[in-house]
Amino acid sequence: MDITVTEPEKRVVNTDLLKDTFMVYLVQTKCTGHSGPDDFEKGTHSVWRRYSEFDLLRNYFNITYPYIIIPPIPEKKLPSFHMSWKNLTTDTFDQDFVERRRSGLEAFLHRVAQHPTLSEDKIFHSFLQKEEGWKEIISSTNFQSKADSRIHKLNSYFRVQRVDKRFSDLRHYAENLHNNIAAILRIRHKMANSTYYIYKGHHHYGLMFSDWASMEPEMVSSLHTVARTMNSFSDSITTVLDDEELNFHDLLKEYLLYAESIRFAIE
Repeated sequence: MDITVTEPEKRVVNTDLLKDTFMVYLVQTKCTGHSGPDDFEKGTHSVWRRYSEFDLLRNYFNITYPYIIIPPIPEKKLPSFHMSWKNLTTDTFDQDFVERRRSGLEAFLHRVAQHPTLSEDKIFHSFLQKEEGWKEIISSTNFQSKADSRIHKLNSYFRVQRVDKRFSDLRHYAENLHNNIAAILRIRHKMANSTYYIYKGHHHYGLMFSDWASMEPEMVSSLHTVARTMNSFSDSITTVLDDEELNFHDLLKEYLLYAESIRFAIE
């Protein structure tokens, strides 16, 4: 199976009481006779999916397969502090945020498709193939009632006097991993903000040298050169931090979400 998530599109649905604005993503699946499950219809399938439907699918996996570490999906919203140096805050329709979410949702489907158990799930196949009626299909599984049963089992778990040390060790490991990565991300955020404003401070120096040049005809060339150097230095930080987001921050954030998946699986 070849799965892609493309063409994020903003849609607005008006009702009598409210206006619902959301993003949808085009999920395309190409399946040949040798690459897909036996019950998967061969050919190319295209469906539009909201983020909430990806979230519903993952919740279904969590409840139906509690013994499997389910791949994470991107967060619904950015934390209020995230990338404040770019002034994006929590705008879920920002182009950069939408592209990061699209990439994360595509990675989620790829990981599910590569999993020996999850990839054979018929609800997953319906998600990839059926534009209409998919929510009704997943609701018919009654998986939400299984969630209530899981909560009951969790209450029983905490009443157990002796817990297998392997599970308690793994739980502590996942908690420590999650807390440590979260701390690194917070520190990185503070460092990125500080670095950004230090670099951007040079833009004001560039303006000062440009103004100075207008008052010193004999030094105009040299002063303009210094001003351009200051401006170039100021502008360079955006590229540096963008690369850092992609190659460092995003990877750590994915580890953070996986740590949460581990914690959920062993509860």
